[in-house]
Amino acid sequence: MKYLIFTDLDGTLLDYDTYEWKGAEKSLNYLKKNNFPIIFITSKTFEETKLFREEMGLIDYPFAIENGGAVYFPKVYEDFLDCKYKVSKDGFCKVEIGMHINNILPLLREASKRYEVNVKTIFDFSDEEFERILNLKGEIVKKVKEREYDIPFVLKSNESDKEEFFKELKAFGLKIIKGGRFYHLSGEYDKGMAAEIIYKFYRNFYKNSDLKTIGLGDSENDLPMLKFVEIPVLVRKKSGVYSEEIKKEIKDIFLTKKPAPEGWNEIFEKLFLI
Repeated sequence: MKYLIFTDLDGTLLDYDTYEWKGAEKSLNYLKKNNFPIIFITSKTFEETKLFREEMGLIDYPFAIENGGAVYFPKVYEDFLDCKYKVSKDGFCKVEIGMHINNILPLLREASKRYEVNVKTIFDFSDEEFERILNLKGEIVKKVKEREYDIPFVLKSNESDKEEFFKELKAFGLKIIKGGRFYHLSGEYDKGMAAEIIYKFYRNFYKNSDLKTIGLGDSENDLPMLKFVEIPVLVRKKSGVYSEEIKKEIKDIFLTKKPAPEGWNEIFEKLFLI
């Protein structure tokens, strides 16, 4: 049996505050040893995600960025992909799913002005504010802002003012989802669509191998991915609670007792008796 592991990062594999992942190292090593692909499906940018792939030694696996806005396949798979018809970046084969933020941002500005809703996007935060909110420092702060498909934002207005504002954005063909720290505005795509593209690739790549999917997440933006996989896992938040939206939508779901990264490790110890 072959397993594909689809995983969110912040609050799922990475500690929500410190971005530490060493508590999952035991399971990561087991999965790598057995050649079970560990595939990041994250809200992070391309540059952020690359850093964590390199840190964890997962450079041979595809990944999806910005809540599924684009999927990247490493160069090692180029003989199995028709990359000449897709946009490439840094030697990756890139499959674009999302609408570019250059088309989204004007619509967000227009709607916020019309409904007098005070919106602060990720581009409006200073580096100092980011360091405080995200507990990040140095060059990584700039990488967070290098977004292409998904605009994180916060509402500075009263939450009760958002209903008509959100309706307007949806009328533009956009989607709003709630992440761990921000609302996310994007085109009509999600993490589940990205996971499906990668799954179909591996199903063809492995030919007749049995292929089973495991997915791990902690927030509402992970719901489409968790619905797609055969074994969905909901990681407990650091605050001690679970996403009620995900629990309501997926009845048969594994719940970890611990938050990230130990919760991520915990589920594989149980599934594979590590």
